[in-house]
Amino acid sequence: MPTISISDATVVEGNDGITNLVFTLTLSTISSDSVTVAVKTTATSTATSGIDFIAANSVVTIAAGQTSSTFTVQVLGDLLFEPTEVLYATLSNPSGGVIADAKAIGRIVDNDSPYKNLPTDSFLKYQWHLYDTTGINVFPVWSSYTGRGVRVAVFDWGVDTTNTDL
Repeated sequence: MPTISISDATVVEGNDGITNLVFTLTLSTISSDSVTVAVKTTATSTATSGIDFIAANSVVTIAAGQTSSTFTVQVLGDLLFEPTEVLYATLSNPSGGVIADAKAIGRIVDNDSPYKNLPTDSFLKYQWHLYDTTGINVFPVWSSYTGRGVRVAVFDWGVDTTNTDL
């Protein structure tokens, strides 16, 4: 029996309307019969159903002789400056196959940036605690404070001493 996996997916959020976040379901081998599996989206602390995306619950069929199919989640665009939002797509109730990888991460990358002089840190979009919707709303004052003259000591075995921030 073939195994069924679902891959992570990423989409850039639009400013309005709907953008599609597309997950790919893959079989380990070609099957002479159709394979079906239920797929359901789950909200997280960063992505809210009805605000950031439209919850989806569907049965996906991978046709006989094929090795993949897709599952689409509609992402709702907005003009808010926010961190990358995460949702989950989970597989269940397979028929004609066995689930190998039951959960995938869907990332909604924000395309809005209303503030000037933001940090160039490539991980900024994941630092949810800095944003106004989920954290302390530091960006409106970011360019007013530099931290110049402030010393910070970190005592942690997991410190990356080659990090340019240190």
